[in-house]
Amino acid sequence: MEVEEFFNEYGTSKTSNFDLKDILKDLNLKSKVIMRDEIKNYQNAENIIFNYQTTKEKGSHWVLCSSKYNIYFDSFGIDPVNEVHEYLKSEFKYNTLQVQPNNTEMCGQLCVFVLYRISDNSTFEDIILELSEQISEFFNR
Repeated sequence: MEVEEFFNEYGTSKTSNFDLKDILKDLNLKSKVIMRDEIKNYQNAENIIFNYQTTKEKGSHWVLCSSKYNIYFDSFGIDPVNEVHEYLKSEFKYNTLQVQPNNTEMCGQLCVFVLYRISDNSTFEDIILELSEQISEFFNR
């Protein structure tokens, strides 16, 4: 599934943890969807989509962390937080390129898209380049 098709199916608006779980289920993908302070409770999970905020906050931004694929994805290209280093424990790939346009709220869908594509044997680098090129085209129509 290409970027445009994915967004047409799952949208580009803000997502809750329930929305993300529904999308993951629809795509037959396994990932925990949690808040940042819960990472320590899921050290054995292969894939985690977590929110930058804690369980005491309402949520702000979703990112993907995968020990199965040894990657960290942040749609704004922000460096990994300390909890990610503790979770992955070894060297991992992460993006520094911002692929999400400012003033959009599609970080959750982007996390699922990256997990979807990497589980389909695309390389992390190719996924980031694809997103970088195709998202701007999608929004400039």
